[in-house]
Amino acid sequence: MDRLLPAPVMLETGPDTGLGDTLAEQYAYPAGLTAPYVRVNFVSSVDGAVTVDGRSGGLGSAADRRVFGVLRELCDVVLVGAGTARAEDYRGARKPTRGRDTPPPVAVVTGSAGVSPKSRLLTDTAVPPIVFTLRTAPAERLEALADAGAEVVPLDRL
Repeated sequence: MDRLLPAPVMLETGPDTGLGDTLAEQYAYPAGLTAPYVRVNFVSSVDGAVTVDGRSGGLGSAADRRVFGVLRELCDVVLVGAGTARAEDYRGARKPTRGRDTPPPVAVVTGSAGVSPKSRLLTDTAVPPIVFTLRTAPAERLEALADAGAEVVPLDRL
C-alpha cells in the first residue's frame, strides 16, 4: 500500500532527526473528525508473513519502529490480539501519550480470556489492561484476570 495524500514523510534511520512532530502531523486525526478513530499499523514481508520466528519485531526497520513509536504517542488505547501479546511478551504502556497525563491502556482481544494474570501485561504496567473476551470464556479465567487488576469486558461476540 502506498500513501498518496498527504505526501509521505521520508524517514531517516539514523539518530533522532526531529521527525516526531512531522510524523504526528501525518498521522493526526483528520480535521473535523471526532472520536472514535482507529489507526492501524503493522509490518509484513513481501510474501505476506507477519512474523519471523513467531515474532513481528524481526520484520520492522528503524523507520517502522519510529512510526510505531509516534503512533503509540498519539493513541488513547493500544489494541492487540492475545496471541501477539503472548508471543511478544507485551507489557503495559509506560509513557503518557500526547495530550494525556497517563499512558494508554493496552486492550487485548481474546475469545477464551487466554491471558496469564502473571504476564507482564498485568504485572509491569502503569495502567491496567482491558481484556475483551467472550461471556462464554472460562469463569475462573475471567475472575483471575479481574483479580489481577484487568478491566474484563465480557462480550456476546468478538
